[in-house]
Amino acid sequence: MRLSIQETSLGPQTFQDTWRLPKQAGLEGLNLCYSDKADIGVLGNLDYPVQIEDMARRHEVAVSGMHLGYLSQIPFLVGEPANREKGTQIVRRALEVAGRIGAPVVVVPLDGPNSIKRPEHYEAAIAWLRGLAFDAREAGVVIAIDGSTDWKQVRDLLSSLDVPQIKFCYDTGDAATARHDSIRMIRNLGADRIAQVHFKDVNLSVQPPDFSVRLGRGDVRFDAIMFALRSVMYDGWVVLETPPGDKDGQIVALHAEDARGILARSQDKESQEGSAVEHAAS
Repeated sequence: MRLSIQETSLGPQTFQDTWRLPKQAGLEGLNLCYSDKADIGVLGNLDYPVQIEDMARRHEVAVSGMHLGYLSQIPFLVGEPANREKGTQIVRRALEVAGRIGAPVVVVPLDGPNSIKRPEHYEAAIAWLRGLAFDAREAGVVIAIDGSTDWKQVRDLLSSLDVPQIKFCYDTGDAATARHDSIRMIRNLGADRIAQVHFKDVNLSVQPPDFSVRLGRGDVRFDAIMFALRSVMYDGWVVLETPPGDKDGQIVALHAEDARGILARSQDKESQEGSAVEHAAS
């Protein structure tokens, strides 16, 4: 598995530091984030893909994905037709850019006004995503849906679509907050249907839940989750969606260290179990 970080988890940074800090922390990738109208606007800039490719090459940091957080502000599933078209055009533009810069995944949040709560939302999501499948295939990019749906909803949605270009973005913190069975979700979906894994911890003893905690200090069962991910042979990106960092990158470095520790523990445990099985067989 390769470690990346959400751009928003770096905190407010210059364009240069946005690429410097992940490399400085020993991370291999950066998930670009588009959280407001201005962010979305840059996708239409013809020079933008060239700038991204240049920075990625210069700092030796891969673009692990593009996260379209701004879509959470647009009711595109069951709202006005104009909003539906706006959401569609944003995703299509992002897929085109992702294909040019080599980003494997475009994350599309289905939350807020676009949460799947009723049958009409479910049907609308299927129709909307199916309409984008051709664009994803042409760009060579996967659309990863992101939201607080349980594993049965996700499984049924992906099965109904039956499109390899549409997968799921699994978020540890969101799953814990929604009280979902993460282990069952991972094992039932399998690695083929998980496009990205986001590492985020949460303190569930307070209301609202507090996400400003370091990895491993909250209520997410990372060791069990890693065991499940390795059991289905997931080998994709693990993206840190951690509290924002500071200007000199010390906080980002701590989060990266926490994530490496989680991955290392799971590898050690797997090695120990493999040795035990081999010893018993002999």
